[in-house]
Amino acid sequence: MATRNVVLTDHMDQVINDLVVSGRYQNASEVMREGLRLLEQREAEELAKLDALRHATSAGLMDLERGRFIEIGGDQLGELLADIGERAALTPTKNR
Repeated sequence: MATRNVVLTDHMDQVINDLVVSGRYQNASEVMREGLRLLEQREAEELAKLDALRHATSAGLMDLERGRFIEIGGDQLGELLADIGERAALTPTKNR
C-alpha cells in the first residue's frame, strides 16, 4: 500500500481520534480510507447526475428542433410546474 503524509486541521485530527477511540475504526488509516471511499462514491454519483442532465438536455434540444413542444403563457407556468412537481413526488426513485 502507498503511504502519504497529509496535513490535517485540528478539527479533522480530533474527528479521526474520536472515531478511533469510539472503537468504530481500529486506526486513523481506516478512517481516512473510509473517507476516501465515501468521496469516491459521491463523485461517481455526481458524475451520474451530470450525465443524466446532459442526456435530458440533449433530448429536450432534439424535441425543440423537431417541433415537439408547446408554448405556454406566463400565467400557465405555475400550474405546469406544480403538475410536474406532483408527478415527480409520486414517482419512486432509487435515491430519495
